[in-house]
Amino acid sequence: MDQINHDLFKCFVSSLNENNISSKQAEADADSLITSTALTLAKSEQRPIVVIGNDTDLLVILVSQVTQDMHLYMCGEN
Repeated sequence: MDQINHDLFKCFVSSLNENNISSKQAEADADSLITSTALTLAKSEQRPIVVIGNDTDLLVILVSQVTQDMHLYMCGEN
């Protein structure tokens, strides 16, 4: 089953890349990768950045580091 999920994920990432949508895969701590990527984009891009997730850790990290000039939003999956 893990191999099927791995192959499906690779196909999904490939499809994103073909449509000029960037993606990253965390090797260990996904919260750190998600928040650092979102904050980096929010600092450098002149467009809204949206993080989708229900993880309280994501919210705490983002709130502690976001500044007023960033257009960074978080919404839950529900």
